[in-house]
Amino acid sequence: MATSFLSYLRLPNPAANSSECKSGSSTLGSQQYRPDEVKPWEDLTLENLEKTFKDVLEHQMDEPRIRNAREISPERLILYEEGSVRTLAEHWNEEVVQHALRGTQQLLHRKLPEGPFDDGHIYFRQNHGQGHIPNQDGQHQKPDWCVYQKKDEQSTKPCPNLLPGDIKPAKKWKSEWITSSDPTMRRKAYLVLNQITKYMYLGGRRYGFILSEEELVAVRLSMFTRDPEENLELANDGSAAAAHMLDSLQDLEGGPEEDFADAQRRQGRFLEYCGIPWRACGDDSFTVNLTLWWLTVLAVQDARIKSAGNYTSLGSLIRGKSPSWDLPVAEPEAIPDLSPTGDTPNGIDSSSGHQSHEEEKPGSRTIVHLYRIISIYQTPTSPGFCGILEYLIL
Repeated sequence: MATSFLSYLRLPNPAANSSECKSGSSTLGSQQYRPDEVKPWEDLTLENLEKTFKDVLEHQMDEPRIRNAREISPERLILYEEGSVRTLAEHWNEEVVQHALRGTQQLLHRKLPEGPFDDGHIYFRQNHGQGHIPNQDGQHQKPDWCVYQKKDEQSTKPCPNLLPGDIKPAKKWKSEWITSSDPTMRRKAYLVLNQITKYMYLGGRRYGFILSEEELVAVRLSMFTRDPEENLELANDGSAAAAHMLDSLQDLEGGPEEDFADAQRRQGRFLEYCGIPWRACGDDSFTVNLTLWWLTVLAVQDARIKSAGNYTSLGSLIRGKSPSWDLPVAEPEAIPDLSPTGDTPNGIDSSSGHQSHEEEKPGSRTIVHLYRIISIYQTPTSPGFCGILEYLIL
């Protein structure tokens, strides 16, 4: 029986059993990459997808479908940890989305002959090394998923990762935690958002996603210039500085997504997100695989990060020509500048690497240590917190 690409991408997802799945711990990445603003992604809608690519998706598949959820081995449906979720996605989502991309790429090229769809085969793959993203020190960051284009399928030359993706068990991550009234849940949500934002920022990529056995969360990153007047002002007096930081810690308990350790960063990051339920399927539904196909197409069209407010509506077929954001090669870790000469807080001249003779401000070490506590998400209720804080202040 003939099947359209649209129907194929709307097939039900496998029903996974995650009752024994362990949540594990999230990567505690640098606060340097956290998003400043997180809002719903309002124009990632089925209506906008149909405006732009419905004619492509309604084509009948020349090759028969290669996957049905009922064909997935029952053993693969039992989830034990994050790796189990990744394996399920590789045997289901990767196969379905890749098959649809292979069948629609020439249709996309005919629809947009001036576009990049003839620049090489499009791959939607689990990252086994081909999708690593170097940081400013050349160290490889390793997202779970990648999208890339290759003209020569035999080439071993690395290709840019156009769409970094992260896999998380639902016990570790849910998009509803982003706006939870429970600070612990918000903290968990923002640890995951920090990680995907890091991959996107370092790779200069506009789009990304987080996939669990319960939902797909698509994300889009844009940039803005932060107002220096809103940066944290630190007192020179040691006791006043400590009191100021204690107030910040109280704020952190109520809103752990606030980033007091990153107040000196001048570039702001605006992250939009949209959750798609794993269970969504059937006619007129916006499904996980359909969204993954669309994100891949959008990333191939233009994956560059731009300033907030400059993205063309997703209801427009042609992407905008506004310039991309000029990302720096590296941005220093955000420890506040406490000396009038611009030396770093520990008395090391950041330009020379030599010991500075500038007199250390009273209380400066206290502030630096408190910032480090905040940067690893300590809270006033953490075990041993009061003792640590008393030691640092004294």
